[in-house]
Amino acid sequence: MTKFYSAQAGGFYDSNIHGGNIPAQAVGISDTLHKELLDGQSKGKCIVPDDKGYPTLRDPLPQPPDPKVTGIEIEGVMCSATKDDQAGLIAVLTAYQLQGAAFKPTSFKFENGNSFLVTKDNIQALISKWLPFRQSFFIPS
Repeated sequence: MTKFYSAQAGGFYDSNIHGGNIPAQAVGISDTLHKELLDGQSKGKCIVPDDKGYPTLRDPLPQPPDPKVTGIEIEGVMCSATKDDQAGLIAVLTAYQLQGAAFKPTSFKFENGNSFLVTKDNIQALISKWLPFRQSFFIPS
């Protein structure tokens, strides 16, 4: 057997290439299994060790949604917090500050596809909830 898999290293070894530099815990695998594993990986599967350290294929684990896109709920609307959302809301906030009493309700569409009607009555609530949420992505925990 010339092919080996190391669960600790998470990779393959070939005695023709690596010689005596194969980790001690590596397990021998057939050329056929090696090819099946690489084919599966090229199709989006993950190569992981089983309980005995032998490589096997599995579906990738689902990734949690990006909280910047999932957002925070404000007045029943999930408001995302992407860079584009930030730039847009700053523009709306600037308009509110410049226009004062003349500020007209503004429908703002977030990156996540949801719309929020920004009014003089709810802009402070939006700012007090959304800005700390957005800022939380940059404050070390």
